[in-house]
Amino acid sequence: CMFSGLSMSAMNRWLGVLVLLVGSLVTAAATEPFADQLAALQSRLQADPTNTLILFQLGDLCYHEGANNNEKAVILAEGYLKRLLAIDTNQAMARVRYGSVLTMKARDTLWPLTQLSYVKAGNREMDAAVKIAPNDAQPAPVQIARRCVCGSPHPASHHVSELGPLRFQVACVVHRAR
Repeated sequence: CMFSGLSMSAMNRWLGVLVLLVGSLVTAAATEPFADQLAALQSRLQADPTNTLILFQLGDLCYHEGANNNEKAVILAEGYLKRLLAIDTNQAMARVRYGSVLTMKARDTLWPLTQLSYVKAGNREMDAAVKIAPNDAQPAPVQIARRCVCGSPHPASHHVSELGPLRFQVACVVHRAR
C-alpha cells in the first residue's frame, strides 16, 4: 500500500489536502460564468445537433439564467427547449421547463393581453407534462411552478384549482405588475 510508511497524522494531512482540492474543483465548476458554460455546451451541440441531453442542458442553463431576469437567456431557453421537443415530444421535464419559460416571457413583456397569452400557453405546456408522465416524480414541481408562475410566489400562495384557470392567470399578471 502506498500509505503504509505514513503515520496517521500524515495520512490525515493528505486527506485534508485531497478534500480541499476536490472542494475547490467543485466550487470552480459551480461558479463558472454563464457565458462560459453556454459556449461550452453550444460547442458540444454543434458536433451533435440532435443530442437531446445537450439541448436539455442548454435549455436548463438558460432557464436558470433567465430566472435571474436575463431576458436574452429566456429567449435562448425557449429556442433550445423547442428544438428538443421537436425531436422528442415525450420529454416531460423539458415540457415543464418550456412551460415555465413561456411564463417568464409573460414576466418580461409589458402588454397585459400578451402576458396572459404567455401564461396560458405556459400552463398548457406544464399540464401536458403531467399528462405525459402522470406517475413520474420529476414533473411534480409543476404544482409548485404553477404557484410561482410569474417568477415569484403569490403572497397568499393561491393555486389554479383555488381560483379557477382564468382568475389564476389574471392574478399572476396582476401580481407581476406590483
